[in-house]
Amino acid sequence: MDPSRLFSPLPVGPATLRNRIVFCPMFVGYAHPDGTVSDRMIGHYARRARGGAALVITEYASVHPSGAESPRQLRIWDDSCRKGLVELSRAIRREGALASLQLVHGGRYAWNQERIAPSPVPFEPFPGTTLLPRALTIEEIGEIIRSFGSAARTARECGFDGVEIHGGSGYLHTQFISPRTNRRTDNYGGTPENRMRFALETVRAIRKEAGKDLILGYHFMVDEWMPGGFTAEMAPEFARRLEEEGVSYLIAVGGMYDSWREDWVRKRTQHSPYQEDLAALLKPAVRIPVMANGRIDHPRMAEALLESGAADAVALARPLFADPDFPAKAAAGREKEIVRCIPYCTECLEGYKRELGATCYVWPEAVRREGFWGIPPSGP
Repeated sequence: MDPSRLFSPLPVGPATLRNRIVFCPMFVGYAHPDGTVSDRMIGHYARRARGGAALVITEYASVHPSGAESPRQLRIWDDSCRKGLVELSRAIRREGALASLQLVHGGRYAWNQERIAPSPVPFEPFPGTTLLPRALTIEEIGEIIRSFGSAARTARECGFDGVEIHGGSGYLHTQFISPRTNRRTDNYGGTPENRMRFALETVRAIRKEAGKDLILGYHFMVDEWMPGGFTAEMAPEFARRLEEEGVSYLIAVGGMYDSWREDWVRKRTQHSPYQEDLAALLKPAVRIPVMANGRIDHPRMAEALLESGAADAVALARPLFADPDFPAKAAAGREKEIVRCIPYCTECLEGYKRELGATCYVWPEAVRREGFWGIPPSGP
């Protein structure tokens, strides 16, 4: 394999990536029960940086007390979080990668007694359980937007090179952009312009609080894959508006919690890669880098995506969870040694569901005993 494209530098906002492999956010549940950073979490992310990823983006951090989505989720809304976040950013950067922190508000999927959302649209967080969220007030919307700005400022002060807004999976930003979940009649609902407003104001708040020399990514849901939802036809204009406001890159993803239960979506996700078309759709609409995601589990596949022009970089989650040395092995021509994620194995999911933290079936036995593939005590 000729990895010349995959291992060429890529300018992203105010920085340059050493190659075009990004560790994409993946919830592993290694935080302490109070949402602060643990040693296990630090080792996990530092190991992905050591393995050769150019940019390491952490799993989502909740920006507001009303927005935490799950137990053991990182939080970034009070000073008790700062010490661990400083140690986390330093560990990633020490291993040669740039460090970014993903920011989120869960909206109706938040782990709270009272669910909140743009509109009171019933939903099933679990099959057979229907909930009705309360509509956010204008004052609450403003408070949440400001919390994203404050979180980005904190991340910068804690040493991170960037932040990423989680605009996928069905969380609050997708709830606002979707006509299926946003039935508001004020300035935050109705027209496409109004439904974009929450995201655009979030970007402005981050730029105001954290400055222009911070990488600012957007985890971009290109298509909701649900009747009456946000569609690929709406995506290019939204992408252009995010770029105008100062977003540095887009990670193109599809679907959300509701749609992932659909049989046709499950069948789609069995293909490798299964979201290439989503990245290719955004690519002509913007000048900022677009990153492809979704079962890109071999260097040849990643290189082919870049060569085709579908994307500028690849954002890999489970492939680098299974083998953090994926980039280093690919660069050295040792792709046959890469340990590959087993599709639909689900061990990683079951681990954090039980609040034990994610593990992987394909890890070597010594790593599995430790419960995570962290930084070794000494040596490479």
